[in-house]
Amino acid sequence: MHRHLVASFASLVLVLMPLATAAAPLPTSGKTPIATLAKDPMTREVLDAYLPGVQSHPKYFDFQWQTPRELQRFDPRITDDALTQMDKALAATRAPPSVETTPIFLLAARPETRAVLETYMPGMLQHPNYPKFRYISLKALQGFDPRITDETLGVVQAELEAAGALETARSK
Repeated sequence: MHRHLVASFASLVLVLMPLATAAAPLPTSGKTPIATLAKDPMTREVLDAYLPGVQSHPKYFDFQWQTPRELQRFDPRITDDALTQMDKALAATRAPPSVETTPIFLLAARPETRAVLETYMPGMLQHPNYPKFRYISLKALQGFDPRITDETLGVVQAELEAAGALETARSK
């Protein structure tokens, strides 16, 4: 009997082990509750960017366990396009920082990557139009500002990678 229990327990551990070691699922607007997005500092940045004021809403405790997509039916301001952009930004929170894909507001949210922006693009975060362009990547911003060259983006990307490696090393 004892051996049978040990064998059953060992089988259970082997079945559950991949679940325990698997990476956290990618947060999305259709599957991740608002309260879960609000717990992580980086996904909270995305939540605040695409659904500003949602956590201070008087009915927050009534809808906190709904997803942003579920909230869409109650608020016409939450468009499919906004949720698509939100999903891209949520994916960027789990990826290494990139001039190609990471929205500028996410680069500004991390102290290490914010320092890179302030070093190589001084004044950008204080620019009067920052609230308008903060949702796009540096590569996309290049199309609007001829001072942002491919060479500059290459240097910034190398610095972002170094900052990301430093941040990863600190979190371990």
